[in-house]
Amino acid sequence: MMKKTLFVFAAAALLCAPATLGAQQKDEWTAQVRKQLRAAGAELEKHGYELTHHIYTGALDDGDDDTVEFELEIGAEYQIVGVCDTDCSDLDLTIFDTTGKEIDSDDEDDDAPIVTAEPRRTGRYRVVVSMAACSAEPCRYGIGIFGK
Repeated sequence: MMKKTLFVFAAAALLCAPATLGAQQKDEWTAQVRKQLRAAGAELEKHGYELTHHIYTGALDDGDDDTVEFELEIGAEYQIVGVCDTDCSDLDLTIFDTTGKEIDSDDEDDDAPIVTAEPRRTGRYRVVVSMAACSAEPCRYGIGIFGK
């Protein structure tokens, strides 16, 4: 819980940074999300984590969901971090194990969710990304998977 709390404070500080003014193309919004994930990764590195998978980015309208699947290894501890662009004020994550059982979720009213996984078996895990509040559709989001 301490690790999650430390990350939430760091992510909140990052998300308060001013956005670039003017019309922005999709690539600029995606770059914004990637930058936030790099900053989150720098914070997690202080606690022994490293990026273990490619960053996944996508776009969702308000109220929509997406599913991201990836392989996790037994014996590791993972922090799966979500971030979204400045038009998003609430993003949620839920992670499911290889059998489809929910193992963690973050549905707090924030735009920097984080879920934890300590796999009991190696296999495909699924994260459902929910865009709970997006003011200018579509909102870009990113998922970073950090392990140790």
